[in-house]
Amino acid sequence: MTKQIMRFPREITALKVRQWLEEWEKVPFSPKEHKRRPDEFFYLFSLSASYLKKLTGIERRTTKGRLKRASDLGIQRRHEAERSTVIADYVRYGSPWSEITKQK
Repeated sequence: MTKQIMRFPREITALKVRQWLEEWEKVPFSPKEHKRRPDEFFYLFSLSASYLKKLTGIERRTTKGRLKRASDLGIQRRHEAERSTVIADYVRYGSPWSEITKQK
C-alpha cells in the first residue's frame, strides 16, 4: 500500500540574507577535498505549525488497524523513504523545484 504525498502550493515570503564574508575570498575551496564554497545567501522564513503539520503528514493517531497496545512497539509512523526524499528536496531546493520530477 502506498500513501499519496499531498502537495500544498503556497507562496511564502522570505528574507534573503547575505552570509558571505570578505575574509572568505582568501579561503581555498576545493570540492575534491570536501571544502566547497558556501552559498552566499540563505533564506529566512516562518511557517505556521498547522501548515508545517500538513507538509510533514502528521495526523492524529488512531488504534484502528493497529496492533494491541501490548504488542505495539510505540512507533508512531513507519519510515516512508519517498516521503523523506520529498521533504529533503523541499528543504534543499524549496518550491517549486522540489516538486519537479526527475524526467522534467
